[in-house]
Amino acid sequence: MDDVKLPLQYYRYLIIAGTTKAGTTSLFNWLAEHPEVSASFRKETNFFLDREWENASIYRYEDGIEKYGANYRYSLAEKLYIEASPEYLYSPGTPLKIFNSLPKAKILFILRDPFSRLISWYKFAKQIGIISPNLTFDDFIIQQSQNTGSIKPNILEQGLYSKYLARYFEIFDSNRVKVIFFEELADNPLEVMKDICKFCEIDPEFYNNFQFKVFNKTERMRFVKVHQIYITIRKNLSLKMPRIYIRLKKIWDYFKPLYIRLNSIRDHEFIISKHARQNIFDYYSHEINKLESLLKRPVPWMIEKRIEK
Repeated sequence: MDDVKLPLQYYRYLIIAGTTKAGTTSLFNWLAEHPEVSASFRKETNFFLDREWENASIYRYEDGIEKYGANYRYSLAEKLYIEASPEYLYSPGTPLKIFNSLPKAKILFILRDPFSRLISWYKFAKQIGIISPNLTFDDFIIQQSQNTGSIKPNILEQGLYSKYLARYFEIFDSNRVKVIFFEELADNPLEVMKDICKFCEIDPEFYNNFQFKVFNKTERMRFVKVHQIYITIRKNLSLKMPRIYIRLKKIWDYFKPLYIRLNSIRDHEFIISKHARQNIFDYYSHEINKLESLLKRPVPWMIEKRIEK
């Protein structure tokens, strides 16, 4: 890694801080293509997570803020440095750590209809072997609502976005925090990306002819164990041998579509019982109003429509 020429506080950062299964990988990669942007060599540095979070990271805040520079190659040619660690939304101590360390940092959140996010997380967890392939969605919801089972943190509770966002709004000025919606990013990526560019003060015209390729789409794996090995190798290399990881990343990314095509199979029809739908709706019934009150604008979700299916 190149030596940092200036104190970290000198640089401008955009930290994509949440949420999981809401398009953060695509957004990170799209921004990384911008000529005024330098991206962390691992999408998720997890540097500012509280110590009890088990997510993989090279260093944590407690190791000293100067260690944060190990995630980047700094150059004055770039105007903006970015990372995307979705668990930042949920880690209680993270907002203050960022605020105290990076005075020029701006924070971006992508929120997704909590019902859809829940389904996506469930499928993703099966894809990488976090949960048993025999665990039905209904049983998954029961475990989450009763806070039982081995899955931590509570994925159902993580959809109560207003609870977690409030910490950031209490600490940061409104001009340093931006919230967008996954559904709008998916439907009109050009418009949303230009809006993000204005927020970050980089040239929005770069995206006029940009190909918005989707990254990290949840797939049903033919060989789950093989996919787990693939993920483990990439993660360990990025943590323990970052220089080798950087050299191999472009090769991996080039062949990844072929690998996914060979190792994925068509997903079966996803059936959710009426009872499970009602439980989810009841759980999130007050969240929309709370979130709209916090953001002072409407959200593009109609969770009650899910009950009718």
